[in-house]
Amino acid sequence: MSLIVKLADQDRRDVLPSLYNGLSNPPKFDNIDVFGILLANAIQLITTLCGVVAVIIVTWAGIQYITSQGDPRKVSEAKNTITYAVLGLILASGSYLIVEYLVRQFD
Repeated sequence: MSLIVKLADQDRRDVLPSLYNGLSNPPKFDNIDVFGILLANAIQLITTLCGVVAVIIVTWAGIQYITSQGDPRKVSEAKNTITYAVLGLILASGSYLIVEYLVRQFD
């Protein structure tokens, strides 16, 4: 049995969040609350994608660091890439937390 069939048979949570979490199936766009739900879900999706991209970039920079063979320029580039990826992840997480806080205040 292939891995794809096994995953399809399992009752599992999706890896990426859906834009329609919290809405009826099919969604009815009849009031402004639907826009807020879609916006919150889009922000969650973007934050998740930022996390995935940051992990990929840090992994790539780690490979560059390992294969730099002591070349100061390559080591510096790899360290800068890791630093910027982590800073980007912190900014994305911080923006998500700020939006979540504001949503809870106005709820």
